[in-house]
Amino acid sequence: MTETSLTERIIRKRMHGQYLSRRCGDVVTLAQELLGLHSWFYRNVPFSALIRGADITGWKTVLTKTWLYRGTLHGAAYEDLPQLLALHAGESYLGHYFGQELIDSFAQEVLRYMEDGVNSRAEFREIFADEYDAKFIDAAFSPWAAFFTLGEAWKSRLSRHGKP
Repeated sequence: MTETSLTERIIRKRMHGQYLSRRCGDVVTLAQELLGLHSWFYRNVPFSALIRGADITGWKTVLTKTWLYRGTLHGAAYEDLPQLLALHAGESYLGHYFGQELIDSFAQEVLRYMEDGVNSRAEFREIFADEYDAKFIDAAFSPWAAFFTLGEAWKSRLSRHGKP
């Protein structure tokens, strides 16, 4: 086997494994098979699914966005979140910037407020405005990442308790 044919074979296998040379009709199955649909921005999730032939009807209600791997945004099936987040339990994308201790304690505060019914970025920004600097608040409640997507809060809880 020549080097060129070996390279082409490897590329074909990779494309097949990523559903780039075959169709996956269901967006949830696709997200589960690929361990989340990688996207630079949340709106890229349906495009990622469409190039793989998936029906994207209702994708916003069957997938959620969160940071999963190496600080990258993914669209994942809700029921897969505990397992996917457990793969990197104790690691935090924001922890690299603000310190893991701050992120862990902040995640616990966010969870307590969520349990009390607080569920919007605007409410959280108002609650924490006097306690944290603006840069941290902006990162923590970014509309396409951070705590409000549940990722950081779930990661913190998983790392401490082994379950959401």
